[in-house]
Amino acid sequence: MQKYRTGSALVIVAGAITVLIILVVAFTVAMRHQRLRAWHATSYVQVKQLCNIGLNYALED
Repeated sequence: MQKYRTGSALVIVAGAITVLIILVVAFTVAMRHQRLRAWHATSYVQVKQLCNIGLNYALED
């Protein structure tokens, strides 16, 4: 009965490593996406502030 279970530990370890790799890749992709969204939001705020400054400058004259 023992000879049928010789490769089960290898399959379990390989499966666990595969799950960990998938989780790490998903985490890095999510963090990259979040960082890009934050950068675009910062750029949007800067552009909006510059537009407001330009509009205020134009209305003062």
